[in-house]
Amino acid sequence: MGELHPDVRKTWELDQPIFIFEINFQNLVASIEEHRVFKFLPRFPAILRDLALIVDEKISAGELLQTLWEANNGLISEIKLFDLYQGKPVPPGKKSLAFRLKYQAEDRTLTDREVNQLHRKVTDFLIERCGGILR
Repeated sequence: MGELHPDVRKTWELDQPIFIFEINFQNLVASIEEHRVFKFLPRFPAILRDLALIVDEKISAGELLQTLWEANNGLISEIKLFDLYQGKPVPPGKKSLAFRLKYQAEDRTLTDREVNQLHRKVTDFLIERCGGILR
């Protein structure tokens, strides 16, 4: 690893300093431990629900994500942050974060009513723990 010699830079008409390095991929790959986890494809369909919350801009998306996982009762299989918004109509010092939650049971098809109740509980838990208001 090092800086490209100035004469070589000049020959190639490169204006900025260039740093180069060499990696021995055989040694790198040999040091990697591979852990694969296989899961069966789900038999029952998932239901998606979105949740957008306006919170203080000091609260990180990671904190909200962690709180959402804490609220999980075993039926949330995936949570993704899909939107971060600041600006009108969100008040100054606040931000809107939107998450998509995937509800899925391994042993049955969830009903809309069941998912709506679960989603309401998750939303209430998140608001209670992190503050904020629904957007």
